[in-house]
Amino acid sequence: MIVAARALEPGHPWLSSRERARLEVMRPTRAAEFTTGRVLARALVAAATGRAPGDVTIAVRPAGDPRAGMPWTPDAVGGISIAHSGGVVLVAYRPEGDVGVDIEAGIGASSPDGRAQRPARDAVAAYLPAAERPHAGWTSATLATAWVRREAVVKCLGVGLAADPEHLTLAPADARPAVVACGLAPAAELAVVDLDVGGLPGALAVRAETSSLAGAERLGIPSFLPEVVDAGDLVPGADGVGIRLSVPVGV
Repeated sequence: MIVAARALEPGHPWLSSRERARLEVMRPTRAAEFTTGRVLARALVAAATGRAPGDVTIAVRPAGDPRAGMPWTPDAVGGISIAHSGGVVLVAYRPEGDVGVDIEAGIGASSPDGRAQRPARDAVAAYLPAAERPHAGWTSATLATAWVRREAVVKCLGVGLAADPEHLTLAPADARPAVVACGLAPAAELAVVDLDVGGLPGALAVRAETSSLAGAERLGIPSFLPEVVDAGDLVPGADGVGIRLSVPVGV
């Protein structure tokens, strides 16, 4: 299940006392994003398991864990991923296994024609493998697309951006999303799909055994894509903050 929402006010009642203590040292924007991510993650786990949201624990994997720093819950099997950008928070919970999501509200400043400008975008473009560069060159849109796809995949793998970028090659940013080569896991076990998160580019990646992906439709909406949930249906007091996600079909 995946859900997106505009950032909630910090300090939702579902947060634990430890989480509330963390809010005290955060900037207001970060506190709102943190609150929203934890609340939506609880809502998704609760919806899948039947537990009360306030009874769901959301934590991060400790140092020494192969997926250190990644969100998880001891109350259910499966994977959790949280992303935020531009005041929007995107969360996924996948009972079947590992999952990664990302969203990007913009990389640097836009030029009138939408092409990448220096300096931030040049740094991002230099970081990405040359094989992912579109034939016509980088634009604001394709840089954001390449970035969210990569972030989703490395989150799914549990390594984040600490991984050497050359260990993962995705399809060119203006092509259908796909994992071309991966030195961290068999590429056949990884699948990625683009998301439209209320007009912002996003991506979802999953990892599964090759056999479970056999026969899955790799065009449009893959069979592994979970249901989309509106935040307003899950979180009390969140009326109007839910953002519908959509996946392009037949592209």
